[in-house]
Amino acid sequence: MDNISKKSIEQALNDPEFSFIGSFSDASDTTKVRQEITKLLFRHRETRKLLKIRERERVTLNKNYEKRKENLILNIVNLLQLLRKLKQS
Repeated sequence: MDNISKKSIEQALNDPEFSFIGSFSDASDTTKVRQEITKLLFRHRETRKLLKIRERERVTLNKNYEKRKENLILNIVNLLQLLRKLKQS
């Protein structure tokens, strides 16, 4: 991960006051800091985009699952009713 370690990212996630600036090896070089922050922003956008895609997939799968579950329950109810009718005849 370029100049940003996984430890730095974990710190950033856990500490709202954390600043990546101190984690850059060349924090005094504004050009390098700007480049690293730009990389972070692009990674963040890409990760957000992937998260949205995965969330959409999850919702679709869950919806399909619930629909199948409902259909199976209805089929079981119908079978039970049919069995009762057959038993009564």
